[in-house]
Amino acid sequence: MKKAQGTHEFFMTFGWMILFLVVFALCAIALGLVDISKWIPVKCQLDKNFECKDYKIAENAILMQLQNNIGYTVHVYELKYTLNDGTICSWSGDFLMANEDVHTYATVCPIGNGTAVQRIQMEMHYFKTANAMHTVTGEMVGKVKGSYSFDFQSEGVDVCSSAQLTGICNGLDALFGTGTKQRCQDDYGLCL
Repeated sequence: MKKAQGTHEFFMTFGWMILFLVVFALCAIALGLVDISKWIPVKCQLDKNFECKDYKIAENAILMQLQNNIGYTVHVYELKYTLNDGTICSWSGDFLMANEDVHTYATVCPIGNGTAVQRIQMEMHYFKTANAMHTVTGEMVGKVKGSYSFDFQSEGVDVCSSAQLTGICNGLDALFGTGTKQRCQDDYGLCL
């Protein structure tokens, strides 16, 4: 009987201590005293043939720098991103990507502000010849970091076409500054 009583007292004493520590940790996380996103791994993986060299998840766009390691030139014609909340953002075009070429794709995507961690599912569609379509999938995980300001001369067509594809042309001025929608219309004939 004394053995059972000793075990019972041990668990009661240390059980309350463990419960207190768990409640304390949850309160610290809820109050923002501890940033648990530090322990969430950041990554960008698409396919072994397409290396994700770098990426950024911004409040208003997703940028991904890809390297073609497939061994031949391909036509990349769509990148599709599915966010945590189910929102789908896309880039479309016909970009000729030579073997070992590195290209940065900028996709308009109203992710929102804050430093929340996003786990984004990716799809990339490409072809070598018109009758040989391919799809690769992957995942991007990272914190939302600031806003993206793009160079309209070099990236305007990417931003305008992805805004038209995802149906957010009316939000371009709010995302990238006054006059962006008008420049898409004037320079590229998009978002009309």
